[in-house]
Amino acid sequence: MIDLSLDEGQQEIVTSAADFLREAAPVSRLRAPGADTALHRALAEWGWFHVGAAEADGGLGLGPVEEALLYVEAGRQLVAPSVLATALAAALGPDDLREAMRTGAARAIFALPAGADAVLALEREGAALIVVPGEADVRFFRASDFGGERVEGFDEALSTERGRIAAPALLTVEASARATLLLAALLAGNAAGAAESAIAYAKVREQFGQPIGAFQAIKHRCADMGVAAFAASAQVTMAAACLAEHAPQTPTELAAAVRIAVKSAQANAAAAIQVHGGMGFTAECDAHRYLKRAHVLARLLGDPRRTAAALLASG
Repeated sequence: MIDLSLDEGQQEIVTSAADFLREAAPVSRLRAPGADTALHRALAEWGWFHVGAAEADGGLGLGPVEEALLYVEAGRQLVAPSVLATALAAALGPDDLREAMRTGAARAIFALPAGADAVLALEREGAALIVVPGEADVRFFRASDFGGERVEGFDEALSTERGRIAAPALLTVEASARATLLLAALLAGNAAGAAESAIAYAKVREQFGQPIGAFQAIKHRCADMGVAAFAASAQVTMAAACLAEHAPQTPTELAAAVRIAVKSAQANAAAAIQVHGGMGFTAECDAHRYLKRAHVLARLLGDPRRTAAALLASG
């Protein structure tokens, strides 16, 4: 039997990370360009990039459950995906760069396929490594081997460049399950953050002399968002626990985590915009940021048809 309850140490990790991120990374920070550059350094000082690294490499050696809990909290605050890319590099990347990744002296970013041999590199400026997650592995490239040009990305908080990587991978590791799990955790946190922002607004926005959250249509929508966020987080925890125990059902639980987290994040983000009403459709409101980030993270997870096929095949 898989135990999904958190022990005291795990609960302390969640509380510490949540408190830190609420203060250091309010979603409103994304209104300023390059906001997560300073956050990256603060996370390194907090010890974020030591969590998943092996003790022999100077890390804490914690497992998939603890890592997933951290990234749910990161997703709640829309922390840039480069934080996860750096953590993967700190734990699995080239030996000569792992220490620099853990201390914040170097940074890694994600790139995703963009047709033919092209990729879209996210947040490339100042990065040392490019991480490309695949179906069966994770590949690490030198960022200096990327050549391209700036394009307008879907999520304006993440600078985007389209181009090609001119050299072979420095390192390829079989770690797709870990990367997939933590991307799903970011999405689960995104779903929770969107729900919380809508609920908070519904409590203070008044119409006809009372908070809009008192009206049945808004109340039910917020309740549905809360359930969706809980389902995503619970399934991510289940997948993490299975991965930690090398359980035979891990591929199925991981595919379910991806499926539920993607759908919950995108649906909750769209609903949050609706709950915010006319203001929600403006750039001045932060509700749109959850929707944009949810779609970017979903792209990093690859073809959704592959996830659906994996679930059908298991069942």
